[in-house]
Amino acid sequence: MDTIKKILGARLTAQIAVVLVPFIILSGLVAHYAVNVPVTDQYELIPMYQKMDHHTLGFSDLWMQHNEHRIFIPRTIQVFMGRADHWDIRVEILTSLCVALVGFTALILLIRRSPLPEGARLFVLALTSLWFFSPVQWENWIWGWQLEWFMCIAAVLWTMYFLYRMPSSKQPNRNRWLAGAIATATVATYCLGGGQLVWLGGLAMLLVQRSKRKEYMIWGIAGILAVIIYYIGYKTPLGHTPLSETFQQPFIFIGTYLAYIGRPIASDAFGAIMAGSMILVITAITVWILYKKRLMQPHAPWIGLGVYVLLAGAATSTSRLDYGIANGLSSRYTAISELLLIGIGVVIVALLTKPGIVLDKRIRTRSVLIAIGLLAAPVIAASYYNGLYGMRERSIAYRYIYDCSRAVNPTYDCLYQIYFPDVHIAKSRLDWLKEKHYGGY
Repeated sequence: MDTIKKILGARLTAQIAVVLVPFIILSGLVAHYAVNVPVTDQYELIPMYQKMDHHTLGFSDLWMQHNEHRIFIPRTIQVFMGRADHWDIRVEILTSLCVALVGFTALILLIRRSPLPEGARLFVLALTSLWFFSPVQWENWIWGWQLEWFMCIAAVLWTMYFLYRMPSSKQPNRNRWLAGAIATATVATYCLGGGQLVWLGGLAMLLVQRSKRKEYMIWGIAGILAVIIYYIGYKTPLGHTPLSETFQQPFIFIGTYLAYIGRPIASDAFGAIMAGSMILVITAITVWILYKKRLMQPHAPWIGLGVYVLLAGAATSTSRLDYGIANGLSSRYTAISELLLIGIGVVIVALLTKPGIVLDKRIRTRSVLIAIGLLAAPVIAASYYNGLYGMRERSIAYRYIYDCSRAVNPTYDCLYQIYFPDVHIAKSRLDWLKEKHYGGY
């Protein structure tokens, strides 16, 4: 018995190590490339710190919009955390890594409950870890401001997990899972503009799982209230593209949308558009197979997650239409679009390794996994290559700001890169940082 326990313990340790290796590698890259200097949007936090000094910081300051986003929760965390550590940007970045790990934990739990053969589960977890902790979203990993993205994504993933637990639970546990999902969906709503769409992704899950009418009503009322509160005092930001313009420029919208979906695979416009088109076709075929084979319910969280990603892509492509297709290539969006790849990947592995669903019963699971691994390897390698290049280049830019901003009178170019809307504001806020020894100064 002791020998069996040792074997099982060793196997579990090996599985955990395999799954966490990409996170460990990413942590090393972030530690190497991160720079303790605030830039651009982070300078919007400085007035908050100034108000804290004068004891005038109020709820309205934390609640106010940032472009079209209500980042109330991450902004509150950043302000009070920065106050405690003199705004060390490395602490923000480390917090982002920890929050990303929290979101990944929800993914692990979802995969462990997915209808996968035991031999395929570790394979899927390993690939998911490689994707999730890929440096392809380099802009997010080494910019402390992006904590809002990781918080939103973690909340979305935990929402899907809580809703997935409902059908297999009895009262009152069923109500507890629903309450947990409402709580995390509310968190997502006030972390990022696209967080509101989690309510529609969750609704898709409830439909697939054939939930009770009461649960639809509770979920719908909670979502409507959260969104109504979001838009209290809302003002359309400058540069925000009206919805009507989407219909006037359909080709730009389609190109931006496809680039958004395909960006985790390719970094150039043509490659991302082709990849996005391919991903959408594969997604449609996969959903059709699930529907025909009556397998929608076991894969409900991936359907809900897919709905969320597709809607988030449409919302971003609409609101940033004036920026053109190049905007869809921003590395920050891969934090969301890669979730569609992960979800579709899990479902495809499940379909291909289940005898008689898609492939002949005589085809072994090992052969299927080897084939998928060979197809995935160059794609993952390309994402890591592009991510490392982007991370290095952005780190060089941050180091330039770190050095040039320490001059008594920084150059116009230096101030412009610090806070491009207004160099005079940049100089004033930079002087305050130096005086208070905040932000690494």
